Amino acid sequence: MEVEQLWANRPTLLWEDRMNEGDDIYTVEIIFAVDAALRRYVTALTHAGETEVSILAAVRDVVLRLNELDEEHDHFIETIEREELYDFIQAGVALAGYETTEDVTEEWREW
Repeated sequence: MEVEQLWANRPTLLWEDRMNEGDDIYTVEIIFAVDAALRRYVTALTHAGETEVSILAAVRDVVLRLNELDEEHDHFIETIEREELYDFIQAGVALAGYETTEDVTEEWREW
């Protein structure tokens, strides 16, 4: 998977579709804020090289930001969103060259 393919499969695209279908858990503000956090994550991964420390720092930063957004927006991250975000973050980790079967978000995740 390439970075462009990862970005094209970000969960916020699904959320936007759900919002347009009437799901009121999502707002444009939430989607834009999460997109910005995910964009920073992808950028950090592209500059991380293949070092475990750099890759996990990018994971930590995006998870902490998502924690903040979840708190600010009335805990919108529920089971489906959590799974979609996890899959995206894990795919980024694999793309950056860090292979693991562990949940790389667990240490910092509050959602």
